This record gives sequence, structure tokens and C-alpha cells, in this order.
Amino acid sequence: MITADIVIIGGGPAGIAAATAAAQYGASVVLVEENLNLGGKVLSHSGKSLSGIRAEAIEARVRRRMFKAFQKVSDRITVHAGTQAWHIDDRKEVYLQPVAGPAGAAPPRVRGRTLVIAGGAMERMIPFPGWTLPGVYSVGGLNALVRKGILPGKRFLIAGTGPLQVALAHHLAKNGADIVAVISPLSFTRIFPHLKDLVSGIGIFKILSIVNYLFTLQRFRIPVYSSVTLVEALGRDSLDHAVIARADASGRPLPESRRSLSIDAIGVGYGLIPSTDLTRLCGCRHDYDVHAKYWKVRSNSHQETSVPGVFVAGDGSAIRGYAAAIAEGRIAGIEACVHLGIVSRKNADALIRPFAVRLKQMNRFGRALDALSLPGQGMVSAIPDHTLVCRCEDVTMNDVRMAASRGAADINDLKRRTRIGMGHCQGRFCGQIIQDLMAHVSGKPMAPECFTPRIPAKPVTFKTLAEER
Repeated sequence: MITADIVIIGGGPAGIAAATAAAQYGASVVLVEENLNLGGKVLSHSGKSLSGIRAEAIEARVRRRMFKAFQKVSDRITVHAGTQAWHIDDRKEVYLQPVAGPAGAAPPRVRGRTLVIAGGAMERMIPFPGWTLPGVYSVGGLNALVRKGILPGKRFLIAGTGPLQVALAHHLAKNGADIVAVISPLSFTRIFPHLKDLVSGIGIFKILSIVNYLFTLQRFRIPVYSSVTLVEALGRDSLDHAVIARADASGRPLPESRRSLSIDAIGVGYGLIPSTDLTRLCGCRHDYDVHAKYWKVRSNSHQETSVPGVFVAGDGSAIRGYAAAIAEGRIAGIEACVHLGIVSRKNADALIRPFAVRLKQMNRFGRALDALSLPGQGMVSAIPDHTLVCRCEDVTMNDVRMAASRGAADINDLKRRTRIGMGHCQGRFCGQIIQDLMAHVSGKPMAPECFTPRIPAKPVTFKTLAEER
């Protein structure tokens, strides 16, 4: 078995920053990344898109600086890319399987004296009729395709909340796509109070990028509508049109305002939420953020969780953007070295101070981001009975309603009765909003709860399991 001072799970901005910081002070590091390329969704792209437009200048500059520092200490970092972590036991052994690249390239397990979990975020989705049709994409998924030179349609609708929609519309338009509309269920009066905090955390250069995005929308005459929501996606074998409608203050569609759009691709999403599957398997304590409506791992100012020697960094901790993720990664890497006795407490305090200041500045930005991404409760209450809420196990909204009427007491009881959350994704999609669904159908508030974590955290092959015997 391979052992190291620090095993880092996640090769995005936080993971790379943690690996670089730890290696700079002499720690041996194993870095595990599910994708073949390091950098995460934002910083992994450095080439050209369909139209020959290079990656955003700011992101490219951050990427160059980040990888330059990483390369200087790469002799102390073992990278296993295209490798998935599917379990972590109480000995800090990380169970691995290859998911891309050559078979056998990664060991079945690695053990760290300390762990840094930088698992990133996942997109929040709200089920709606037709959301399983070919042609319906998450905003992040569609953006990833465009960045790789793939345009999976001709006429696009961009829907949802958060800042990613405008960036996606910009990239699509630059690559020749016909964007029918960009819609958000939020009203401008809800957006406006958070603009100051949003701008305060991104810096002047990123502000100029956003202005550039908006200029693109104006130049290509792309309609942008607030207080408008996506109601339904329709098509026989694949998407061919969508229904949208005006939304009230809660996000609930107004039936009399429904209209149909002829499209063949939708990008939809409602912001990001932390990915907590591995931290929950570790036994780390988690708290429910009632304002952002997601679970996040509990950690102190040193990025250490409730489990000694297990640190967390990046969007898996809280959603504050890649600049905050890099700062958290640096802190986690340094503090892991403190835990190992490689760096003294006094030196560490001086080293992490500028990153701690940066994180404090980003807290307001994170709160604004959460507020602008949160879908209204009316969107949940408007989900029709026939809508699939668990894609893996074919559980409908009506199944949830019937289970609640028959006495399902909480979400894990609902899971036992309906198999919701038992599929391949382990409840990553349905688990995001099941709390709100249960509260809605039962008509009473429910204490925050999440699905009980199960092994494996990700789907594994029989071969992988057999090798563990």
C-alpha cells in the first residue's frame, strides 16, 4: 500500500493549492483526481473553444500561476488522475478505482497520516416534467461541453439562478449558438440588494469580465427575463420545445402566462452546493445552512473538521468561488503540516494570515452567491405529481406524497418506503431537495436531516470490490 504524509482528494483549485503548500514545506503528498486533467471545472481548460476563443484571461492567468508553483514541488507530489475515491475508513485509508486512463494506473488504496478533502461542489437541480429528456443539460455540464468544442444543439434556452447562466450564454453566443432566451425565476428587486456584496468579492478584473458577458448578450440581442421560470421540457425521443411562464415572488409559475419555445437544448441549474459524500463517510460533523439550504462540513479556522487530521477545503466546505478555494487549500495544506509536526504553530500562524484575511473578505461574496442561487419554495410546491424526483429509481412526486400520507416520518423512512436515493447517484440529485419535498407534502416543518451515508460513495465495479476481499 502506498502511504504519504498527506493524501488529498480532489485536484481542483483547493486540492492543487493544498498539495503545493504541503510539498513546499517538505511533506510527501498523494493527490487523487477523478478527471484526467487537474484544475477543476473552472481552471482545467486552457485551449480553444469552437470559435478559437481562448480560456478567459483571468482564469488563464490564475491557472498559469497555480501550475507554475505546483510544478516546482511536483517531485514530492504523486498524482493519480482519472482515479475515483469511493470510501475512506477510520485509518485514513482511501479506497480507489480508475475511471479514466489505463487500468491499474492507481493502487487500490492509499493511506495518509492526514487527509485533505477538496471534493468540490455539485449543481443544484429542481425536478420538472421532462428534465430526463436528451437535450436537457445542467448549466455546468453544458458549459463543459462548449469549452471542449462541443455544441450539442442549435437553439438554446438558459434557465435557473446564479451567475453561471450569463457566462454560459456568453460562451454559447461566441460559438455561434442561437440563444432563444436567458430566464431566471428571481425578480430584480431580489437580486439588487446583493449586488454590492457580490461585486466586493470578485475584484475589478472579474467585474470587467461580467460586463463583457452582458455586452455579448446585448450585441447578440439575447432576451433576458427576470421573474420567469422553466415549467416543462417536451419532446418524444428528445427535446424539441419547452414551456416557460411568469413566476410569482416564491418562484411558482403563473399558469395564465405559459408560453412555448421551440428549442433543442436547455441549460438549467440553481447554483452550487458542497459535495459532502466523502466527509460524511469519514464521520465528520455537518451543519445545515438554513439560509443557503445545503449541508456543509463543520470546520474550524484551520480548515480541520471534527475528525482530527482530516481537513477540508474549497467548494466542498462552502460555496465562495475559486479564489476562496485556493486560499482554503493553502491553509489546509499548511495546517496538515502543523498536525504532522513539520511546521510549527508560530510559523503557521504567520503563513496563513493573508489567506485568512482573504477568506474573511470572501464570506460576504459567498452569502450573496447563495442568496442569488437559492430557488424559491414555490418551485418545489409546483412540481406536478407525475414528475420524476429520483431519476435512478423512478420515484415520482406522487410516490413521495403517498409515502408521506402513509406515515413516512423523515427522509430516511421515505428512502426505505420508496427506494428514493438508493440508485447509482446515492441521492446526490434527489437528496438536495428531499427535505423541502417532505415538508411540502406533509404540511409541517421538518428537522434538517440527510440520507445516511453508505459505502460505496460512488458506483464501483465488481472487480474493484472483489480485490478488496
